[in-house]
Amino acid sequence: MPGQRVELVRDGVVAGLWATRRYADYLGLPATGQLGNLVVAPGSASTAELLAQAEPTLHVVAFSWFDPDPISGDFVAEVRLGYELDRGQTRPVKGGSVSGNVFTALANARFSRDLVFRGSYHGPETLWFANLTISGR
Repeated sequence: MPGQRVELVRDGVVAGLWATRRYADYLGLPATGQLGNLVVAPGSASTAELLAQAEPTLHVVAFSWFDPDPISGDFVAEVRLGYELDRGQTRPVKGGSVSGNVFTALANARFSRDLVFRGSYHGPETLWFANLTISGR
């Protein structure tokens, strides 16, 4: 299939579905082709505003690879590098884990207006998630 822009989410609501030819035929949907570049719309707050909205906050810079369960959306990810931000103090964090449900987390996420381009991703520099479980820090 030729490359094309496909809008999957508009204003927080599913606007279209992604499907290769094989799955599109199986499900009776229009085919969109292989997933390529991911473009995510920015939010309204800066990264600094997102990080300052709740303390203490765990600012995770790098996770280990995590693979959410495709049915339930539950996940656990090791913190490779992060910082605990609390009352103006910053403490490096390595190890521990963050767990939750990816569907619930994304439904309640806030996106920064600061944008980055990293390989096949163009979108908010920071995603802020509430109510995830943090262990072992």
